[in-house]
Amino acid sequence: MVIGSMDCYRPAPDDPVDYNKDFYLVVSGTNASGLAVAGPFRDSEHWTNTIQSWDWDL
Repeated sequence: MVIGSMDCYRPAPDDPVDYNKDFYLVVSGTNASGLAVAGPFRDSEHWTNTIQSWDWDL
């Protein structure tokens, strides 16, 4: 079962853009008390010149 996801950005000095973005899924692990990370996965935003940011009031 998918619990959540996360985006990871890294510099891309050998690519025609500034950053590469991959995303990972956080899933329930093999036992009831564990979590696992699946990925990386690429989408249409893999090559990007910007890093998305959020300004949340938590």
